[in-house]
Amino acid sequence: MFSYWILTLFAAISSFTATSVINAAPQQAAFQYLTADSVLLDVYEYNDRHGLLEGYRAHILSPVCEDGLCYEAELDFEWDIIGKFIRFRVDPDKSLTKLDHVPFTQEDYDKLEKILLTESPSFIHLRRGELVIPHDTAGEGEVDAMTGATVKAVKKDMVEGAIYTCYTLWHIANGGIRFNIQQHSRQKLDEPLIRKLLARNESGTSYFVVENMSPAYFDVFLDELLTMAGTYDAFFLERMIHRIPNELLGTASVQNFFRQHFHRLLPASQEELIIRWEVTKQLDPSTLLFLTEQFKPQDAEYNHRIIKLIAEQDPSDKPEILKQMVTVLCEREIAVPPESIILLDGLAEQDRSLRKILKPLKKQ
Repeated sequence: MFSYWILTLFAAISSFTATSVINAAPQQAAFQYLTADSVLLDVYEYNDRHGLLEGYRAHILSPVCEDGLCYEAELDFEWDIIGKFIRFRVDPDKSLTKLDHVPFTQEDYDKLEKILLTESPSFIHLRRGELVIPHDTAGEGEVDAMTGATVKAVKKDMVEGAIYTCYTLWHIANGGIRFNIQQHSRQKLDEPLIRKLLARNESGTSYFVVENMSPAYFDVFLDELLTMAGTYDAFFLERMIHRIPNELLGTASVQNFFRQHFHRLLPASQEELIIRWEVTKQLDPSTLLFLTEQFKPQDAEYNHRIIKLIAEQDPSDKPEILKQMVTVLCEREIAVPPESIILLDGLAEQDRSLRKILKPLKKQ
């Protein structure tokens, strides 16, 4: 009897397990992507051990046609969160092949990996039909003597005997799918994922985060972002200026940071920072004094922005800052437009000493 119940229980558990497996929903694709060869790919997310997004995978089954002969290339691709190709995997039983169905060697796979990881290979601007030149039209030195048809300039970025395979797979790995991946990843940028990505301290990933995360997260990650902006190139710094919320742009730490790195900015970004500071009504006196040193001798419009910005602030030591500004304008013969003179005249009505040092500026 005991054996009967054991067998019955085992059968019930087995039945439940089998039913659970059968009824388990398969992983749903994050999105689909149509390749240039009209192959529809299902692209799936994959996570790290903490359950945070790590990257994307897709099973590639794409036709490759060469000299009227078509065959299929089958392998798996992986990309990181910002759509950068990482690696491929091939089933040992489904080896990639070259002309005449010669299987890829390990050396061929290594070269293919190197090609797919190259963001700007020599064939990037060529159409498929431009990879080979007919014998009767080829000029001397234009084609590879061994293959007799492959454009010589692209040979270094091709596996010999598999030029169309390399070309097709590179465009799948590095083409428009990158945009689709980034578009999907934007929707996933919550605080834990942002923390993970910034901890990597990779400029490309950090740039993606700064460009796409909700403005609310700038306050959470301000220290990390300022540290990165101090070491990354000026372009990252410029995007910080463009995206950082107004309420943070006026904080002491952010003002101090941009004073230190102002010299790294292109003129257009320097002006953008000044324009954005115009809405900050409580700039530090040290920032205002710093701005008095940033005038450009012949750029009257730019100079007026600084004058107007300083004039509209109300620090306790404003008279001294205004005098310093006017002194710099006079001593360095800085070009200012008439509206700047009118503005300064208005400020000088209540300050005789300012009115006195303003006279030389009016004569410039």
